[in-house]
Amino acid sequence: MLLAARFFHFGSTIDLPHDWRQCDTAYYIWDFYHHGINPLEPAVCWMGGYERVILEFPLPEAAVALLYQLTGASIPVARLFFLACFAGAVFYFYRIVKLLWGEKLAQWASLISLSLPLAWYYSRAIHIDFSAIAAAHAMLFYYLRGVGERRNVDLVKAVLAATLAFLIKVPYAFYLALPMLVFTWYAGALRWVLLRSWWWLLPLGTFAFWQQYVHAVNSAAPDWDFLPHYRKFDDNAAWYFGYWSRRLQWVPWKILLKRSVLEAAGPGTLLLLVLGLRKRIPRAPLFWSWVLGVVVYVLIFFNLNIIHNYYQLPLLAPIAILGAWGLTQWSASIPKLVPLALGLGLVFNITFAEREYFTRVPDLIEIGWLIQQQTQEEDLVVVSYGKMDCRNPRVLYRARRRGWSLEVAGLQREVLERLRREEGARVWAYVGTALPAAVGSWGLPEAQVFKLENSAESLFLFSLADWNHE
Repeated sequence: MLLAARFFHFGSTIDLPHDWRQCDTAYYIWDFYHHGINPLEPAVCWMGGYERVILEFPLPEAAVALLYQLTGASIPVARLFFLACFAGAVFYFYRIVKLLWGEKLAQWASLISLSLPLAWYYSRAIHIDFSAIAAAHAMLFYYLRGVGERRNVDLVKAVLAATLAFLIKVPYAFYLALPMLVFTWYAGALRWVLLRSWWWLLPLGTFAFWQQYVHAVNSAAPDWDFLPHYRKFDDNAAWYFGYWSRRLQWVPWKILLKRSVLEAAGPGTLLLLVLGLRKRIPRAPLFWSWVLGVVVYVLIFFNLNIIHNYYQLPLLAPIAILGAWGLTQWSASIPKLVPLALGLGLVFNITFAEREYFTRVPDLIEIGWLIQQQTQEEDLVVVSYGKMDCRNPRVLYRARRRGWSLEVAGLQREVLERLRREEGARVWAYVGTALPAAVGSWGLPEAQVFKLENSAESLFLFSLADWNHE
């Protein structure tokens, strides 16, 4: 029922929060569907005519594009695929908890995990993260069972799942090495595992090869130093990890604490977490090694965790386990209150998610549709709307066009002219209540003006092909 309830948000448009990343993922899918599936050559819409930039290994996007070939392009179809990935993550989470702590705790932990606010939203978003988490959970389950029962076939499955997880999004998998090591010690299987340790060369080697390929591809991108805020995606260390000084500041930790409490755990789980801490959980080293692994993950990928709330998704599993353990403490003292406590918790979490997420952006939808209607598919479009920098896909994806975005505050004639002359830009789309005064002296041809229905602003479309820049 908790999975089925997500179908109420299966609309045909991308919603907030973080539609930036969702639009990028959706464009990968759209490009594969229209121009052929090649995971080695994914395309973005914000690099003009160049377009070839790799963010992660686009296996989920390729899978959705294959579905599109059967059903036709449809956002609900994409949502259904990513919801299935989320269901896979919960399925393997249930099996992990059942293996370590028993059936009852697994049932309650799975129910709680289905209601946590971040899961409620991102489980049906156009977002790859739960596909990586599903592979990571499969890796952990098969490793635990394989080591516990000395089953080679399960260890092979763990290695294959790890390979997928590392390729799709390695931050969501590597930290699980800590509970895996603790379990190996717990099961007295260190020698058995060491004799098979070379098997892990497959995920590690595949990941290393893929990263070398990504670096080579992204390094070949143009050096558009004249574009404000432009950077190549060949050196992402600062973006991923941030600076150590930020880890010593209070504000980032305040952000993380707030998100952890309200979004990762949710208001309905807080009391259960407190109850879960009152009594020692069975096999405590296994649980707390999982928690410590998550802490290490946050500390390493600190900048990503501060910027994007979806990077708190690894917190959900330990939160659900501890919440379920808290529920068992309640059941021991007041068993009749357990269904009520669980039900109210689920309702509180879902209500919070419904209030905070699923925000529609009718202005962006309308702008994208107008640009699509008034331009040709091959036209490279420059978009100026608000604070969108040159890498922003929010309008370009919705228009199904390639091009660049230029922040309104930093508009310069020289930048626009270079994009027209050197990069082949054909259309300039400006969104605002009125054109900046300086634009009147640029010698642009007369604009097509469209008053937006959902905003006080208008869309001004200029043909750069007809621009007499002299």
